[in-house]
Amino acid sequence: MLNIPVVFDMHEHYTVMLQMGFDAPAYRPFRPLAFLLLAVLRAEERFACRRAHRMIVVADEQIPRIKALGVP
Repeated sequence: MLNIPVVFDMHEHYTVMLQMGFDAPAYRPFRPLAFLLLAVLRAEERFACRRAHRMIVVADEQIPRIKALGVP
């Protein structure tokens, strides 16, 4: 867009954490909303990952998931 270098600090698996949270019995009534929320957050994550010039992750487990989003 503006060709300004951007560093994306991805310090947690936020979408995975939320998905696990919605599996908890207390949050089951919100599952229909969870699907929509998770879809929006995954789209935002893909957008940010693809436009970042560099990324910071805190766990090696994040790397394959990020590469699956299309990040080189």
